[in-house]
Amino acid sequence: MTYARISSGIPWEERFALYRSNYAQKQRLVDAGESSWLHDDPYEIADWVLLFTPIEAALWSDIRAAGLPLWPQLPVGRFFVDFGNPVHRVAVECDGSEFHKDKAKDAARDAELHAMGWKVHRIEGRRCLGQALECDDDATQEERAAHLELRTPAPLIEQLRRELGRDTSPARAHFGGAA
Repeated sequence: MTYARISSGIPWEERFALYRSNYAQKQRLVDAGESSWLHDDPYEIADWVLLFTPIEAALWSDIRAAGLPLWPQLPVGRFFVDFGNPVHRVAVECDGSEFHKDKAKDAARDAELHAMGWKVHRIEGRRCLGQALECDDDATQEERAAHLELRTPAPLIEQLRRELGRDTSPARAHFGGAA
């Protein structure tokens, strides 16, 4: 089965409609036992490297290096999560300054996702990029090491490894809502 081709030149609204269509097609294959959310390659949905924002691309590199079974721009109910696992219902949102200025809106969105059984992790865009945060000049070596870890996605990646594990069950995933 082939998926619709999605390019960066397509308007956002159309692009997200194609993501939703491709993922619905993927779910039909999972339901038929012909595909897997845990073991298949997300690049079958789209050529993500051409579509990501810089912070999504940076975090995606870490996700892939860790071998985490996450799917980019996964539709969940009426939303799209930056990265999601529909079997474990875990989502990761990269909070860049451009799209995440309204903390109340993000909190309401997270509450709606939680109500559908999803756990949402948020990570600041600068952490996705590993950008330096201010550190006191007189900080100890241990404080500097802790500070370095806080400016990377490493703690989140480690937490996701624990949460996602390597589940091989054929459980049906629902990216649309209730189980």
